[in-house]
Amino acid sequence: LGHGAEVGLLSVPTPVPALGVRVLSCSCGEFHSLALTQAGAVLSWGKGDDGALGHGDKDNVLSPRAVQPLGRALAVSAGSVHSLVLG
Repeated sequence: LGHGAEVGLLSVPTPVPALGVRVLSCSCGEFHSLALTQAGAVLSWGKGDDGALGHGDKDNVLSPRAVQPLGRALAVSAGSVHSLVLG
């Protein structure tokens, strides 16, 4: 969920404090999420299988982390085991 810990289902919407920046859009895949910041940065978190998070490994990430290196992104889209960034 991006809250920094593996948690069960939440019954109410809960802010993700780790973002800390203005988010223009986000996309949720089956097991991971992407956020596009106002500055054009891409953050990803969730299940890292198949390298879907873009961090160069297959590790799971519990809190939003910037995808490096990327230029200014315009849009993001998360699929079941892949991610797309339009630059």
